[in-house]
Amino acid sequence: KEKISGLLRDSKNLSLARREMDQMKSKTQEYIAEINRLKAENEQLVQQKGTLEQEKQSLTREVQMKSEENQQLTQTRESLTSEKEALSKEKDQLSRRYNRATAIPVAKIDVEAYQEREGKKPKGVSKAAETDFIEVCFKTTVNKNAESGVENFYIRIISPTGETQSIESEGSGMIRNDESGELIKYSARASTQYANDEKKICGSFKNPGGFSAGVYQIEVFNKGYLVGSDTKKLK
Repeated sequence: KEKISGLLRDSKNLSLARREMDQMKSKTQEYIAEINRLKAENEQLVQQKGTLEQEKQSLTREVQMKSEENQQLTQTRESLTSEKEALSKEKDQLSRRYNRATAIPVAKIDVEAYQEREGKKPKGVSKAAETDFIEVCFKTTVNKNAESGVENFYIRIISPTGETQSIESEGSGMIRNDESGELIKYSARASTQYANDEKKICGSFKNPGGFSAGVYQIEVFNKGYLVGSDTKKLK
């Protein structure tokens, strides 16, 4: 503006002053256009800010809802877990009661020690040094609570030192003692088709390592309960 005022004082510079004024007008239009563009962008940014604030509030509410929902789900899961544990305990107790009521007692337990003979029937012996296997026979008794079907009887042969004779390769394994809830070893298993009748069953246990002298405790389990016992002495 000062430059144009100086040029107007000299008539020789009028044309130059006009060019400067035209340039000034052009710059002014550019500034106005730039200002208008910046105003429009600013309004757009203000709108975007408002939208973002709304989205932020919406997300905050959603996070709070999800947090409350998650807390409810956690409480529900804990409640269901407790209920599941309670039902599992109840089921276990009912199963144990059922097993106790349907367990089949055995009678007339006969325990014999045998020595194997090539090409001949095993020979009954009384000495530990001559014993190759022990056979346990018994009779089932009538239990009206038990259903007909296959029944498994587990025989425990407990050595004079208190150890259960158990060799997996010879048919031994583990069962649960429902009376105590503990897992115990068994020496042999005997199975039969039970129909609420008396039936003789036998099971044998062979110990390649041999037997030691002394009194052996014999226990018979059915459905996790002790249903008969006896002793056998080897010299």
